[in-house]
Amino acid sequence: MKTVLITGASSGLGLALAKRFAAEQWQVFGTYRTAFDSKGLEKVTWFYLDLEQQDSPRNLFSDISSKISRLDALINNAGIATDHLVAGLPVDEWDRTMTVNLKGAYLCAQAALPLFSNGGHILNIGSYAGFQGPAGQSSYAASKAALHGLTLSLASELAGRNIRVNTLCPGFLLTKMTASLSDAQRTRLIQMNLLGRSNSLEEVARFGAFLATTENISGQLFSLDSRVLP
Repeated sequence: MKTVLITGASSGLGLALAKRFAAEQWQVFGTYRTAFDSKGLEKVTWFYLDLEQQDSPRNLFSDISSKISRLDALINNAGIATDHLVAGLPVDEWDRTMTVNLKGAYLCAQAALPLFSNGGHILNIGSYAGFQGPAGQSSYAASKAALHGLTLSLASELAGRNIRVNTLCPGFLLTKMTASLSDAQRTRLIQMNLLGRSNSLEEVARFGAFLATTENISGQLFSLDSRVLP
């Protein structure tokens, strides 16, 4: 049975990914930071992870390595977004966004490497914001742009170990992260799509599970809605 670890798996896209991988008979390890209802998720083994704490990823993988000898896929999904124009952006919020979205992915990838004994796949969840750079999202956009840079370097460094590394930009999704958007903001984001609609959690999860089974794809960015990358 193949094994996958999904960070931030207790809600939104992470939860959809956990359900999809479990349905496809993977052994799924998911992380959470705040309490949640795990009813119906008995096929997922849960671990606490706080990416604001530097030792947390190392402790996580130490716990996981006591249960399995090999990891086949790591999905760096955990992330945060806070909206501020640069003029009013607190330094601590900038640092927190970079720590969770970028440093967290680096620390998890680094800690996971000993478990990739037979190749595997690292999938970083990016964002269209990392290429468009919307006003009011400088810290989030910068973290996601840098995350793709990390993907490219890791893909080069780990190719000799048959570890494939890619970025997946899921597109506009109706999740907790986008719940605070106004109706006008949602409409504008949907209108940016050539097909005039948002993406779905299920479609992104299906693609992520497929990508994790591929053997010859690395160093790529996959944009999963119909917005044209700038």
